Amino acid sequence: MSELLKKNYPTYKYSGADAKNKLARYTRLDNPESYPFDNLHAHEFNEILVFIKGGGIHNINFQNHTIKNNSIHLLASNDLHLVERDMNPQGFAIVYQEQFLYKLQEFSKKEGLIELFSESKVINLTDNEVKDFQFLFTELMDNNQNTSYTLSLIGTFLSKIAHTFENTIHIPHNTDPIVQEVFRLINKHYYEHRPLQFYADELNIPLRTLTRRIKDASGNNVRMFIQDKILKEAKRRIIQAGNNLHIGTIAHELGFSDTAHFTNWFKRKTGVCPTQFKV
Repeated sequence: MSELLKKNYPTYKYSGADAKNKLARYTRLDNPESYPFDNLHAHEFNEILVFIKGGGIHNINFQNHTIKNNSIHLLASNDLHLVERDMNPQGFAIVYQEQFLYKLQEFSKKEGLIELFSESKVINLTDNEVKDFQFLFTELMDNNQNTSYTLSLIGTFLSKIAHTFENTIHIPHNTDPIVQEVFRLINKHYYEHRPLQFYADELNIPLRTLTRRIKDASGNNVRMFIQDKILKEAKRRIIQAGNNLHIGTIAHELGFSDTAHFTNWFKRKTGVCPTQFKV
């Protein structure tokens, strides 16, 4: 591992199994044959496109973005995109599974890291930001044959993006005090699977008022946020458990009546059972 990387950037160690399971991987964009750009499509994984030399148009969810030099394009899973690029681009693509972010969250302890990459964004680097990212760009492009080191570099790169652009890619914080308070209560009581009336009573407001204000602020309902919190916590615990995974223990801790109930719920939400999500 480069001494300069260890000195100037946080680094994260990944196992040979992580590399074998392709938690994250790297592809050069210089070769037009190296990456499929020819039609509007979506992926079940997350993706980052880095254009050192740009040119062309990137359509994300039917919105066109000019591909500029030194730009970072974050693509969330299942978002539609199409790249109509010039013939001589320079750069690389990183694709990574959702599990990679959960492992990175454990390493970095940075709150909200997973949310930072949950929406597609285009980041055009300033000259100073280019200088700041140049070392990582070079390391990624020059060391892609070393899979374990590449995983560490990708983890460092994502953390660098989160640290640098936290204020521009985070989900806006809602100023409604009721909304803020209900999320505080959800974070405290989600595993108890409390009914919605519990949250309304805690806030001393009618249930109808609670659901309306959440809907007005976010476009979603309270149940969705509770379920989302439980799912994220389940994923975090599964990844953190590693080879010591005990589905029954996690199910009990998250308030499910039995292991089968939890497993069926998790598969309905994610498309895979908990042991498959572990990778």
